[in-house]
Formats: sequence, structure tokens, C-alpha cells
Amino acid sequence: QAPNGDQIVRAKMPSDAQSSVVNGMVTDVASTLHANAFPTAVNNQITEAGAGTTAPILPDLTQLLVDARLRDCVGMIARLTDIPALRKPSRRVLSAAGAEPISGDCETFSEPPSGKTITPAVLDTLYSVNSAPALPQRLRRPSASQGVLEATSSPFSSTDFACFLSAFGLPQAQVQLETQVGDILDANCMQDCDEANLDVQYMSAMNPGNDVEVFYATDLFDILYHITSENLPAVLSISYGAKESAIPPELAVQVCNEIGYAALRGTTIFVSSGDTGATDGTCTSYTVEFPASCPYVTAVGATVGFAPGTEVVAELSAGAIITSGGGFSRIFTDDNVNLEWQSANTTAYLNAHASASASGFATNGRGVPDIAAAGAFYAIVVDGNFNRVDGTSASAPVMAGLTARAMSELGLDRIGWINPLLYSGRAKFFDVVSGGNSGTESVAQCLDSNQAGLPFGFSAAPGWDPASGLGTLGVEGGYEAFRDLLAAASWWWW
Repeated sequence: QAPNGDQIVRAKMPSDAQSSVVNGMVTDVASTLHANAFPTAVNNQITEAGAGTTAPILPDLTQLLVDARLRDCVGMIARLTDIPALRKPSRRVLSAAGAEPISGDCETFSEPPSGKTITPAVLDTLYSVNSAPALPQRLRRPSASQGVLEATSSPFSSTDFACFLSAFGLPQAQVQLETQVGDILDANCMQDCDEANLDVQYMSAMNPGNDVEVFYATDLFDILYHITSENLPAVLSISYGAKESAIPPELAVQVCNEIGYAALRGTTIFVSSGDTGATDGTCTSYTVEFPASCPYVTAVGATVGFAPGTEVVAELSAGAIITSGGGFSRIFTDDNVNLEWQSANTTAYLNAHASASASGFATNGRGVPDIAAAGAFYAIVVDGNFNRVDGTSASAPVMAGLTARAMSELGLDRIGWINPLLYSGRAKFFDVVSGGNSGTESVAQCLDSNQAGLPFGFSAAPGWDPASGLGTLGVEGGYEAFRDLLAAASWWWW
């Protein structure tokens, strides 16, 4: 919106962008688009100018444009109606029964007796990161840029960031604030900053010594705005989302298309698959999270495990306080998007295991997640103290940081969409075959009494599955094999 409120403003866009975003007052945008009957929202109702009547809010407001030619080229009209806000993942409450406290300061970290804590050193061992052979110096270039997208309700603390790096003996780096939305930088962490702290601390830990860019969003339209911006990093992690069933399909398709264009411009995007199982916490019907369900992101599920070869799906019975999300999209199906890169894997799973789950999911939908990573018992610094948190919101920045690290070691500036590579059969993953996602954050297992007690969810199985994807890097030489796989991307990006 222009300061004087009388004009629309075009967002700063890349020169090769496939679309343009404009902002402005409703009346000004309406005039520009020749929308004589442009709607306004009143008490969750749409009132058409001059009509004198109201109708329920419509998911696709472009149909109310007067000029049919504009309806063909305007992708979306946003914020005249409610857009689902981004939801935060869960955190582990240390006072819960059976919880084991952790401690330390900015000089050192005290490992609890059980050893059940994820730290940078544990991840290095779990995914064989530091044991990967160094590449010739001639391949090394300036590090690939990396960033996280956060909700405006989650500030990060630069003080905690420096404390975390110091406590684990990691090289210092900076958190670069790319967008300012309200008072989001809270050095003393008096607000709820555990989520943003988790993201920046572990992205940096997986790619030591490299800065982390932070973008802020309130809702899915903010994600769209950032995705179409000029300054996206080479690797971006998103730990937020909303249940797909609550999102107008037109909005999801528009945001996903722009994510695809960002991938074509070279940005690799990782998104957490959600923390409330295959039903997104409802325990009664299937739904996946968006934007994890967008085919052009790499969706990351969560596991529990502290040594190579031990990982299981993160769920309550495994000691996590979450249930890793996953399933099949109802919006992105093989009817409207090319899923050939994944279809052999999803079909194989459905043929062998669909009968073990309650019916009601889209058997032709995009499968979520693509891969998984450790997602429980993470040690982070919050307000100068160590805390332990869980979530696929940990898994996504870990995989994003490892990807940026591998790209830097390979001398790759950008590689974009990596899903076809992951499913190419050349990858080397630890195949997670234990656990499942039929629970929520509070219910161990959701069962359908109308279908002989079958679970609302999916079990891990050999090969790809909608609980752990293709698996994790938790196999001997896992990180090195992943880096070698990414090297194959260099032929399509230069």
C-alpha cells in the first residue's frame, strides 16, 4: 500500500519472474482492474457494489472480475477474505512426566545421562557428516546462501544464536534479517522465540560459519510475496504451514506455482511435513499440510534416533511429543500436476500397504513427505538457557543446512528443485521401516470404528512411505552419498 493510499505498488520482482504482485487499497486495485463489481468483505460476507445483497465468502474472487480477459491473467486476489495463518510446531515441555532436564551455558553443554538429546555433534555422527572426505580446493567457492522463513509471532534472538554456537564450539556467524514485520527481533527472547531459534541455530550448525537469512510471514500470501522476490537464498527452509483441507485450492495452486518458478530460478526449498500425524490432529479424516504438499518443495518428516541405523518415525510411542505428518494431497494429484517422478514409489506403497489404513485418502495425490530427518529431543538455547524441542520444524532446517553445505563444497551456487534426483534410485538413504503417523500430539493412535478399527494413518515400510518418505541420511556415508547425488544437479544449473 502506498503511503498516500491512492495507488497500487508493484512488488520488486526478478527480471525473469513469471508473474507480478501488486499491493494497494481495495478501491484503487478495483479501479486498475476495471472491476466494477469488485467485492468487499463485511462480517465474513462478500458484498458486491450496488447489489445490496451478501453472499458467502468465495474461495476464488477472480470470478467476480468484470472483464473476462482479466480473469484469465489475474492469478489471485488476496486478503479480501481470511487466509489461514501459519501455525507453529510444538515444543517439548521439560516439566512433563519423564522429561529429563538438560543444562549448560554459553561455554559448554552438559550431556544428560541418557544421551537422548540431539546436538550438532550427534547429527554429525548420525549422518556421517564430518567423516565425508574433503573435496579438492579448486571446487570450493563462496558458500551457497541459506535462509529460513518464520512466522511473525516467532522472533529470534541473536544473543541466543551466538551462545549456541559458542557452547558447541562452532564458528560464529550472523543472522541476517531480510524482512522487518513489527517488533520481531528480540535479543533477550522475552517472547516465544524457541521456533525461530531452533531454525537458525541448527541450519547454521549443519553449515558452520555461514550466515542465515531470515524472512518473516504472517500467512500464505506473505509466503507468495517472498517466493516472488528477488533476494531468495539458494536454499530456503519453511517450518510452518496450514492444513490443506482449510486452504482454497486456488490459493494453494497459485502459491505452489510460484514456488515452482522460484525453483526454476535455482532456489531449493525444504518444508516440514507437520507435527500432528496424517489427520493434522483431527483424528477423524485425512489431510496433509501445505506448503509441504506442493510438488516443488522437498517435504521433510521427523524421526527419533541417536545413532546410525536406529531411526524410527517420530510419534508418541517413540518418546516424541509429536507425530510426524504425512499422507496424500487432495489438491495436487496426477489429474492436474506431473507426478511421474514420484508415482512409481507411491503406487508401490499403495499396492502393498493401503489396505492396512482406514480409507478416505486421495490415492492419486502427491505423497508427503519426500525424506525425513531427526525431529525430536533437540537441544537449543532460549533466553540463555538450554531447552529441548521436537518437531519436523527441526528436520527441515537440518536438511536445508546440509544441502547448502554440500552445494558449497561442490562449488554449486544454485540447483533448484531436487525431488527428481531424490527419487531417481541413485540416492542412498536409511530406510525407516518402524513406526507410523496415525497419532497426533496428544493421541497415540487414531482409529476408525466404522472400518474395523483401522488406523487413520500410515506405517513405515520398505521403500518410500507416507510416514518417513524415502528415509534419512542415517546410513554409513549418508552425507557423502547425498552430496554426490547433488553433484548430479550441476548439469542442469549453470
